[in-house]
Amino acid sequence: MDKTWYCPFPLHRSLALANDSDLGELLLDQIDKMAEEFDEVADCLIETSEATAVNASGMLEETLDLIHAAWGLCYLLERVHPTMKVEDYITYVREKNRARGYYDA
Repeated sequence: MDKTWYCPFPLHRSLALANDSDLGELLLDQIDKMAEEFDEVADCLIETSEATAVNASGMLEETLDLIHAAWGLCYLLERVHPTMKVEDYITYVREKNRARGYYDA
């Protein structure tokens, strides 16, 4: 794949080595992986008898695993639909959220 967008993580070998005929199943698997990683982020909120404690180190690690899984899904979506470019969507989402006032304080 001619990768024109930046991903801070290496591509997982199962995605890089996948055959085109396996992409549909891999999309579902990658969504499941994201859900698994999200659950691991949530698990870092530790219920105690006094309050909810935060395992910040674990939460950061698991959040980055979730982001890594999301980048994998982006790769798969671009591979399934090569005319869809992740970089174009990043620009679109930034512009949409800027227009909503999410970035400027």
